[in-house]
Amino acid sequence: MRTIPVSLLVLLSLSSLVLADDLKEIKTLLDRLNHSFTKENIEALMTEDHVAITTYYNGATTRAQQVKLLSELKMEEYKTTNMVIKLIGTNTALITYDLEAKGSFKGRPLPPKCVASAIWVKKDGKWKERFYQETPVK
Repeated sequence: MRTIPVSLLVLLSLSSLVLADDLKEIKTLLDRLNHSFTKENIEALMTEDHVAITTYYNGATTRAQQVKLLSELKMEEYKTTNMVIKLIGTNTALITYDLEAKGSFKGRPLPPKCVASAIWVKKDGKWKERFYQETPVK
């Protein structure tokens, strides 16, 4: 009778370790993408069917479009706070955070304060961003 509860505890402990590892990996990858928004990182850390929605892109923008627009984006500062990462499935995570940015897109200033959300998916053992949205706030 005792082997079932012990086995269950071992399984739960292993699950917690996997969960913690996934959350840490997602945070590391998200920080890499946010602080080095380059063609290489975009292609490595976003799915091919990625969609971003921001006011400065003026609507939904694909990964390929973001790469083409990189020269128009001048990022001076990108600071995240209050980040929450929640696994909403075994291979899907929802990330939300407050964002303060300084910079411009096509010569126009970026919104200084936003709330951002992203969906990351795990495919073939790798976490990648599938969706990203920024909403300006006062």
